[in-house]
Amino acid sequence: YLYRLTHARGSQTGLICAVAVSGFEEGRIRIHEGVREDRTELLTAHLMGVGATSHPVALAVRAWADSEYAERLDEVAAAAPPDLEFGSNLVSHQIWTVPAEMTDRLLKALADKVLYVTDGHHRSAAAQRALQRDPGNPVLTRTLAAVFPHSQLHVEAYHRVVADQRHDNRDDLLWALRSRASYMGGELERVEGAEDARPRWRGEVGVYAAGSWHRLTLPPPDSEAGALDSLDVDRLRRLVIDPVLGADELAATGTVDYVPDTAGLDELVRRCDTGSRVGFVMYPLSVDELLAVADEGSKMPPKSSFFYPKPRAGAFLRVLGQGATAHLTPS
Repeated sequence: YLYRLTHARGSQTGLICAVAVSGFEEGRIRIHEGVREDRTELLTAHLMGVGATSHPVALAVRAWADSEYAERLDEVAAAAPPDLEFGSNLVSHQIWTVPAEMTDRLLKALADKVLYVTDGHHRSAAAQRALQRDPGNPVLTRTLAAVFPHSQLHVEAYHRVVADQRHDNRDDLLWALRSRASYMGGELERVEGAEDARPRWRGEVGVYAAGSWHRLTLPPPDSEAGALDSLDVDRLRRLVIDPVLGADELAATGTVDYVPDTAGLDELVRRCDTGSRVGFVMYPLSVDELLAVADEGSKMPPKSSFFYPKPRAGAFLRVLGQGATAHLTPS
């Protein structure tokens, strides 16, 4: 099937298909985030027990508007009206059945291409684990996916709300942040409000602490830094969140919460004001930065990126013919 999502900033059109689970281990499908063991185990049990999946893993392929893959997708959409349309004022969803001859051309355009997970790291991990537990089951060798050209994707920022583990009052906290900024060659300055604190470019981070807004300027990354080490989210974790606030973002301690930019900065303020917490407003990653981290084989901190819009769960169904669907023919 062809699947198009249209929103205020544009549209993204991809192919719904079943990709080889072996691609993850072989490096043909690359990830950029780690996964939690409890979440992976839960989704594995659900997949094998229910015997079906209705939420495709979102994948990106390096493809521009004039690439063969993007052009073939547009041909399908232009040839006939969509078979199904649904959605809201924010995002509309359209689905076309892809003719058999065009399916072959699309798959040929994807041949030998590296794919990148943009959403669904835990679903990907669950698909791999299910196959490990039942390696002789041919249905489990593939998993439901949506493959979009990377040039059509939009990344939103994920902001941080961090529990302050070390300071008893506002003055101590601000002094520590200002001292740390000065020590590492950056700067912390007070600004009037949320929009003034919103980062204008990479290297800037908005800070909400004890009822006031500030703009933090991070020092430039080292000239020899890799893709991961150059990201604002990782540098903030290493240079500020851990040493100043005493919060380990990589540990499952609950000291760091996340707010997608689509929720608004008022939501970040609300969460900070409910306790001794500090808000960090991030500049969004680019798709190219994310792919570079995946190519490097690194994993970003949790909730480093937020792709919007995302494929809708329930629009497609792949039946595995096991568990609760053992009486049905696999699809």
